[in-house]
Amino acid sequence: MVRALFHARVIAPDPDSSLSAFDFGEGTPETFFPDRVDWAFLPGLSGGEKLDYVRKLDLSLAQAVEHARGDAAAHDVLRGLWLEIACLEAQDFLAKRLEEYGYHDEGAGTKTVSVLEDLVTRFSLGEVCHVIYIATRNAMDYAHRKDLGRGHALNLVPGNLEMTANKYEAEGWLKAYGRNARCPQSTLSAYFFDKMLGLGEEYFSMRAVDWETDRETGVTEDGTPAGRGT
Repeated sequence: MVRALFHARVIAPDPDSSLSAFDFGEGTPETFFPDRVDWAFLPGLSGGEKLDYVRKLDLSLAQAVEHARGDAAAHDVLRGLWLEIACLEAQDFLAKRLEEYGYHDEGAGTKTVSVLEDLVTRFSLGEVCHVIYIATRNAMDYAHRKDLGRGHALNLVPGNLEMTANKYEAEGWLKAYGRNARCPQSTLSAYFFDKMLGLGEEYFSMRAVDWETDRETGVTEDGTPAGRGT
């Protein structure tokens, strides 16, 4: 999630972060550590401009939720946001799993992202995390046994994700994995699923395809989205 927001220039490393958050190389910062650096939100904008941006975003999402009740197009937009956020969270969990095997700051490659995009359309995020846990274990164990290099080992990951998902789906016993304490729900995810859709942690074990408009948007009888103030 952080990587996606950084590349979209929504956030940037705060220059006032601790020096330990940067790798100075020849004397000037060349790289930084995402889990150590402090982040600046919407760099380049004033405080008032940032507040205006957030208010407009909040209003746009609230309107989308209200329209989704009887508008298939609006419903599809929200489902698209669901899948995009779920995919980013799956990438975060994958990164944490790879760190356990000594692969730090490894962004998901194009093939891996494509596989995860497919998985979040087919399974709940909890089930995808289960697939990631098993697939990374199998891939890294194989790489260790065969004494494979770093690049080769990482290239095993997307194929193992596909094989694991297909195998468990065919056998009919894929179970949701609990949220990893080292990979907590992001603020963006909490805002969307908790405040906008009123689902809370329920979304973690829910497949996007099973999301029904009247229920999932949490629209009350008077037309007010659940979880939002009047």
